[in-house]
Amino acid sequence: MPSLFSSLINISVSTVLGYMDNFSMPNFLYFWKSISMIKRFLLYGFVGWGIEVFWTGLGSLITGDLKLSGHSSLWMFFIYGSAVFLEGIHDRIEQWPWFIRGIIWMLLIWGIEYISGFLLDALFGIQPWHYTGSLAINGYIRLDFAPVWFAAGLAFERLHRSLDRFGIA
Repeated sequence: MPSLFSSLINISVSTVLGYMDNFSMPNFLYFWKSISMIKRFLLYGFVGWGIEVFWTGLGSLITGDLKLSGHSSLWMFFIYGSAVFLEGIHDRIEQWPWFIRGIIWMLLIWGIEYISGFLLDALFGIQPWHYTGSLAINGYIRLDFAPVWFAAGLAFERLHRSLDRFGIA
């Protein structure tokens, strides 16, 4: 007479094999791609946050604040994490000249920054950032950040390429 344990093992194995009959590789790949995107979303979010805190800390040094206080907003995590959706663009343009790619990234980042700033302001009445000065547009973007966003886009490419090369996420 079979034991309860061996019966449970047989039921489990037959259940798994039954599911394997319905297994489809495209569904598995879609599921795996979704998990990978979530991991990369989190990674880009944390990297972006860290860079922003470092950047604002450097800004405080320039203004004479020796505490080097850096800051960010929780909202920025989600904005930086959305860089995962730019990977497809990078895949399509990676063979283009670096200068053209840098301009594309600069324009895309300005667009994302403007739209996300506008939406946060319009929907929730909050402004995690508000730029001022003659080169600020509606407080959402600064034209003098062009070199920063140019370089940030090219740095994103290196991060994306490294993640792919080393199979991370």
